[in-house]
Amino acid sequence: MFIKYYNNMFKGDDKNHTGRQLLIYGYLFTHRNMRDEINFSLEELILGCGYSINNHIGKSNELFGEDLIHIIQQNKSGHFDIKTTVNIKQINLTQRIILYLGEIVIGDNFQYTKLPFSDYDIITSCGYKQKDNLILVYLYLKSHFFERKQDNSETAENKPIGYAIDYERISQDVDLCKSAVVRAIDYLCKLGLLYKHTTGGYKDKDGKIRNAPNIYTLPIYKDEVKYLIRNLKEIYKVDEFFDAETKKNKNKLKGDW
Repeated sequence: MFIKYYNNMFKGDDKNHTGRQLLIYGYLFTHRNMRDEINFSLEELILGCGYSINNHIGKSNELFGEDLIHIIQQNKSGHFDIKTTVNIKQINLTQRIILYLGEIVIGDNFQYTKLPFSDYDIITSCGYKQKDNLILVYLYLKSHFFERKQDNSETAENKPIGYAIDYERISQDVDLCKSAVVRAIDYLCKLGLLYKHTTGGYKDKDGKIRNAPNIYTLPIYKDEVKYLIRNLKEIYKVDEFFDAETKKNKNKLKGDW
């Protein structure tokens, strides 16, 4: 089972969800019943998204309440047309909220990314404080991973699963600072949700030392990184990439680079 996140929820110029709203959407998706209804409280929502109850101004109680109201009133749910008879603006922490989730029929032009229920549970139950950053960065990277056809016409060698991208581009696209992106990626790797290959540096045609983008994939496809490295070598027209330590040592030797 997986949560269907339409890519315009978190990607591109028209993205319309924050990381916290992506967590809320995932909670609604995973907790709906057979009638596409969900019965919950704000307290259950906050805890289910992996956050602690905190009623101070600007903290979890207020933030999750505001985002839930925004999602419902602006109908920015992604997959559902949400209806409710509850006055969301007047709810307290333990009051029951019933939402009716009518499915929106969206055309084939809208691409989506699958997030397994198990991955959502790992993110929301982990010890990382900014789980909204985790889910945002994870969905962004996962949306770039190629999905091979099941008819065996595409192989790991000609269609490897993974993506090469630098921190600056990710930071710009998800609207997080570079350090937040780096921390989120490192923790996703620690959780076993992501695999990162540090590509290293290369010398361009003018002899300048530059960094190649890191390669990301799912851990089960890490053996396919060698094909992605091959593709990067073709793009940058180099025979090898060197690691940061090699670059540091080589720079001590005049004329070597």
